[in-house]
Amino acid sequence: MTPVLVTPPTGELIDMEQLKLQCRTDGPEEEQLLAGYVAAAIGWLDGWGGLLGRAIQPQSWALDVSAAGRIRLPMPDVVSASAEYASETAPLALSIDAGGAVVEVTAPCRLLFDCAMPEPKRALATQAVMLLAATWFRFRETVGTASMNELPFGVRALVQALRWRRV
Repeated sequence: MTPVLVTPPTGELIDMEQLKLQCRTDGPEEEQLLAGYVAAAIGWLDGWGGLLGRAIQPQSWALDVSAAGRIRLPMPDVVSASAEYASETAPLALSIDAGGAVVEVTAPCRLLFDCAMPEPKRALATQAVMLLAATWFRFRETVGTASMNELPFGVRALVQALRWRRV
């Protein structure tokens, strides 16, 4: 069961002025380049298929379920869930444990769920995106194959703290 993004995140995760300070640039001519690095970093880290395996910013996902029963949702930080049955949409009660959110469905359905990373963790994710974008800005071309496969230490530490470990 692979979740599908229904409503992508909106709003800006990174303050461009703060990133320009981080990168020590003050010219508007490099803003587009920095925005591209931010988008790439978020795309690489965010969502079910991203390196973190979780939603950095609030977003909605769907999951098709083929039978009734208890379903463990594939992402953490779920704040609400509902089931679209053939004739109705019903809110679902969330049960949260160490493995994440679990819901109970009464028939095959389409599960809809909203994820929102808690603010303290979002601050860490924001810092990881900024460090990654700044690294890509500073080292615009790779020097060798080793550098292509390594995360900067600060990014690696933040990713390890945030990465969702699926059970």
